[in-house]
Amino acid sequence: MCRTYILSTVGSSATLGDMDIYYLGDASFKLSGRDTTLLSFPNAKNKADIVIGSPKLVTDVHKAVEGPGEYEVRGISIFGYLFGYLVEMDDIRVLLVSDSSKTPTDDEITHVGEVDVLLVPADEHIDTFIRKFGPSATVPFGLGTATFIEKAGVSPEPITKLSMKPGTFLPDESKIVLLSQK
Repeated sequence: MCRTYILSTVGSSATLGDMDIYYLGDASFKLSGRDTTLLSFPNAKNKADIVIGSPKLVTDVHKAVEGPGEYEVRGISIFGYLFGYLVEMDDIRVLLVSDSSKTPTDDEITHVGEVDVLLVPADEHIDTFIRKFGPSATVPFGLGTATFIEKAGVSPEPITKLSMKPGTFLPDESKIVLLSQK
């Protein structure tokens, strides 16, 4: 079954979607949904309802999530694996790979299912994760991003946020999105 989304990546600040994704540097991302904000691996002081990783730098945290397991927080489902986290927020499925050296098992791939947005380190394992999960949009991050973009033969314009909302089909092929650090 094909999931449907409006993917807005026009200019440096796309229109507000049901979910906006910002890159904060390192492995840190901010996912802003309709009613909830989630931060992954915060690297600076910030506010969030949910934190994946250490909440030391975050104020007003409702719940911190660390390690493998299943979590339900404020209507957001989070599944922790050895390689990363699947976040289901506002009908959008985001897979954040935090340790690409850990290969997902067939059972984990089946459990994760469809991935709308893959946030993945641009290292020697990136192609494996793209192939195994077949996301609608891939957001590479880290030191190897420029090399990955060059090898992929694409030249996406950097944007400051990725906005998604249910409603329209994405292209059949996976799209590579380059997020600039906020």
